[in-house]
Amino acid sequence: MPLKHTKSPLLSFIAVIPLVIIYESVMFIRYQSESVSIRNGADILLKRLLSEIGFYGLEAGIVLFLIVFIMVKWLHNIHFNESELKFISIPVMAGEGLIYALLIFYILIHLNMSYAPVNSPDHALNIAYSCGAGVYEELVFRAVIMYGLYLMIQSLGKNEWLSWVSAILISTAVFVTLHYVGEFKYLFEWHSFLVRSAVSVILSLVFLFRGFAVAAYTHTFYNLSLIYLGGLIP
Repeated sequence: MPLKHTKSPLLSFIAVIPLVIIYESVMFIRYQSESVSIRNGADILLKRLLSEIGFYGLEAGIVLFLIVFIMVKWLHNIHFNESELKFISIPVMAGEGLIYALLIFYILIHLNMSYAPVNSPDHALNIAYSCGAGVYEELVFRAVIMYGLYLMIQSLGKNEWLSWVSAILISTAVFVTLHYVGEFKYLFEWHSFLVRSAVSVILSLVFLFRGFAVAAYTHTFYNLSLIYLGGLIP
C-alpha cells in the first residue's frame, strides 16, 4: 500500500465518516441542542460560524459535512486521481492511528506527564467526545490553520521546511491556548500545558507525513486511552 494513498483528502474524508456519525448521533440523541451538545473548541468555532448564517445543531453538521466534502473533492482532483482511492486502506489507517495513540500514551505515562483524574460512567459520551475531538480539532487546527499557515509562509518565499516548522509551532500555540479559554476551558497547569503542546506537535507530524484521517484516528484513540487506560482527562 503506497503511503501516498493515505494522504488523499477524499480518502481521508471517507475514512473519518464513522467518527463523525458517532459524534453527531450521540450529541443529537442526548441533547438535541447546539449550545449544550458542543464540547470541543473546534466544533464550537465551526458550528457558531454556521449559526451566524442560520444553521443550527444537526443541520449545521450536515451543512459542514457538505462544505468539507466539496473542498476535499476539489483538492483530490488537483493532486490525486480516482485510481488512488484504495478503500482497503481505511481500516489500516484506523489501525495505524491506534498504534500511534498507544505509543504516545505510554510514552507520556512513563514520563509521568498526566492530567487530573476523572470518573465518568457515561461511555457513550466519552466515545463521542473523543471522536468529535479527533475529527473537528484535526480539521480546524491541522487541515485548516496549520496547512493554511504553511501555504501563507511559503508564499513569502521561505524554505519549505522552515514553513512547516513555523506552521506547526504557531498552530500548536493556538491549539493549546484554546483549551484554556472560553466556556469549556480547562484549569491551566504547566504539566498539562506541556503535554498538550507535545501531543499537538506529534499530531501535526502525523498529519504531515500520514494524512488527515490517520491524525484524526490517532487523536481519537489517544483521548480514549487517557480515559480508559489512564482514567484521565484528555
